[in-house]
Amino acid sequence: MNDPIAALRAQLLRTAGQEAEQVRSQAENEAAGRVAAARRQAGELLAAARAEGLAQAAADDKAERIKVQREARRLILAARREALEELRSHAAAAVSRLRDDQRLLRRLRDLVGDRLGAGHTLTAHPGGGIVGQAPGRRVDASLPTLAARAVDEMAAEVEQLWRE
Repeated sequence: MNDPIAALRAQLLRTAGQEAEQVRSQAENEAAGRVAAARRQAGELLAAARAEGLAQAAADDKAERIKVQREARRLILAARREALEELRSHAAAAVSRLRDDQRLLRRLRDLVGDRLGAGHTLTAHPGGGIVGQAPGRRVDASLPTLAARAVDEMAAEVEQLWRE
């Protein structure tokens, strides 16, 4: 059975994917720089903690290492979070360029109408795309929502890149 939204999803994913690849590469470079700086900073803090640890009890040294590791982890997570938000922003910008694509808007109207059936109303979303409603049901095919869904679907892939 053909999924009528598959072609649209593929088009949006291709467009967002191209933009995301650029953002991912840039974000990966930025994140790598931030991670390296965080690791350098963590290393410096750890070295200082070790120097102080010579004069302190072993328990103090262990507590400082844990603190440094947590800070390094916090910095790494912050860099990843920022990179993901930048990816979301670029994906939203990429799909917003499709706002005036009348062929796409017709396809979205048809898809939303087919999903809702008889008695539905369609409304153009200010960010582009269509939102449809029928008694007890709502279908959001707005471009911002579709972009967010595409990024969410790619989130696991992006997370895997950070692990490599």
